[in-house]
Amino acid sequence: MKRKMILQLLVVSVIVAGCGKSESSNVAASGDEAISSNVVVSDETTVGGEVSQTDNTSVLSEETSSEDSVEDSAEGYKKAYIEAAKSIKEKHDFDSLKFGLIDFDGDDTPELVAKMSGSCWLYTYEDGKLRCLMDGWVYGNAGDLGYEYAPGKGIVVDGGSPFYGALYYRAYFSKHEEGELVLDYKKEEYHFDDKDGDGFPSDEELEGFSEQKVFKMEYTCENGENLSEDQIKEKIDSYNSYNFEFLEGTYSYEEFIKELS
Repeated sequence: MKRKMILQLLVVSVIVAGCGKSESSNVAASGDEAISSNVVVSDETTVGGEVSQTDNTSVLSEETSSEDSVEDSAEGYKKAYIEAAKSIKEKHDFDSLKFGLIDFDGDDTPELVAKMSGSCWLYTYEDGKLRCLMDGWVYGNAGDLGYEYAPGKGIVVDGGSPFYGALYYRAYFSKHEEGELVLDYKKEEYHFDDKDGDGFPSDEELEGFSEQKVFKMEYTCENGENLSEDQIKEKIDSYNSYNFEFLEGTYSYEEFIKELS
């Protein structure tokens, strides 16, 4: 009888020992799986008598990725703008050439503007690439004092008064899917009686010219949109409600490079 009880005790001891070994092996295996999966285990809490572990890997990865993206974007546009400025400087080495950074379209990345007497450049940085919006656009003729832009709105305006003020125009440009800025709308004031309708004043038509008198107003769409003249006028009126500043820089080439370096 004693021998039988001893055998039973031995069997129970082996089972208990085996169970203990099995649990420890499972815990170790779980730990190995967590490590091999790059799972960061933290914030342990007890739920129903068991340890509940939360995984913050995805949150940390998103935050890190976002920070890296912002840093890459900042470094990317700086390098790209330095190269663009260098290229402009090599081709147009004049004292009047100035550079600057502006908020053209309202995103988190500034735009590069370069301007000298008679020419203007505008660059943006998007999707990791440099994009030229204005490549040496000329100004200065017929009362054209230079290009203006509405900060954060992505609109550029050009204006002038050819024929000694007999005609006044304003042209509105914006950024489209690719390439340089596109002429969207135009407003023209005729301060002469355009009898033949060709848009140019003849000597006879200039006889009745008056800067104070508007003979005709025209609103045209130049980008292919099918808009009525009233709709075009609404677009232009909305643009004219913005505050505009001259598109220009204040840094010399050396100062600009130092600013971005």
